Parts: sequence; structure tokens; C-alpha cells
Amino acid sequence: MRIGALVATTLLFVCVPAAATEPQAIPGAAPVPPVKVIAESPGGPYYYRDVRPVFGGGVRLTSGLDVRLGIGDESTKVAYGLDVLAVGRLGFGRGAKVLAVWPEAGYSFVGSDWHLLGAGVGPALQAREGLSFGLVPRVLYGVAGGREAKGLRTCAIIDFSFGQGGLGFEVAHQYVAWGDHHIHEIRFALESAVVWGQGEKP
Repeated sequence: MRIGALVATTLLFVCVPAAATEPQAIPGAAPVPPVKVIAESPGGPYYYRDVRPVFGGGVRLTSGLDVRLGIGDESTKVAYGLDVLAVGRLGFGRGAKVLAVWPEAGYSFVGSDWHLLGAGVGPALQAREGLSFGLVPRVLYGVAGGREAKGLRTCAIIDFSFGQGGLGFEVAHQYVAWGDHHIHEIRFALESAVVWGQGEKP
């Protein structure tokens, strides 16, 4: 009898704590759903919760009119202008619009005998799709009127991007010195661009 009572008492102390640790269901309560863990990887479409910026290069063409200002001994004239440019679109950060740097270099033709090479870089507010704004100065060197010419063009660019392409408008001030001439012009031009870069995908 004493041995049986001792065994029963031992089992009671072992079983009661074990039963107390089991979770108890609350009458009328909804069952708790299982916990799901969602992790994003660098290759995911919503990595960092925003789109990647354009970071690439391409080609930009402009075509318009150069209006020569009648400053000093120069008379007012209007001439045709054409640019063929290699461009970079280097955006930093993520978002609908980001700060960017726009380098450009290429060839400019003005009037009938101006052939100029130019290169420069400037700041921009760049969109992967939609309106972008840039201000790009370019140093100029070439031939005007059959003589060596040097100058500077500062371009304000408005570009509407869609995919890899873009259309826009450019207003620029151009100063060119050749021989005894010091010429100031304002250019009004339409522009089109094709750019390849990270901005093609989110």
C-alpha cells in the first residue's frame, strides 16, 4: 500500500505541471492564423519600395533656329541650327524624380559655315518616365566663317521621357568668338533622344 501511494503521488506531480503548460483554447474565440514571413530580395520588383533611376547613355538630336542678337557691330540674323550629341543620363537615388548629372558631347552646325564641337556636363532633375529638366553648359571649339572659333553654349532642356525614348524642347544661349566677331545667339530647338540604361526596369 505504501509503495502504491508513493507511485500515485509521484505521477500526480509529474502530470499536473505538464498539462498546465499546454495552450488552452478560449471558448468562442476565432482561431489564430499562422504567421507568414515575406522577404524581399535585391532582384524583386519592389526592392527598396521604389523604381531605379536611369543610369545610362544614348543619343540626342536637336533641330531649331539660332537668333543672333544685335549686340555691338553685329546685326540681327536668324540661322538654322542642328546638334548631334552623345549623352549620359546619370540619376542618383530612387523615386519618381531624382537628382542627376547629364554629360553631353557632339557636333553642332549653325547657318552655312559654322562647324563646332562641344562638350559639357550639368545638373538635372530626372524622371524615369515623364518630364525631366536639365541645365547643361557646353564649351565650343571649331570653325566659323572660315576661321578658328571658340565659345560657350548654355542649354535649358525640357524632356518628356517614355521608355527608352524622349521628346522635348531646348532653349540655349550661345556665345561664339571668331576673328573680330563676338556673337551672342539664342537657340530655340526641338529635341529627341534615345537612352539605354537601368531605367528600363523597376
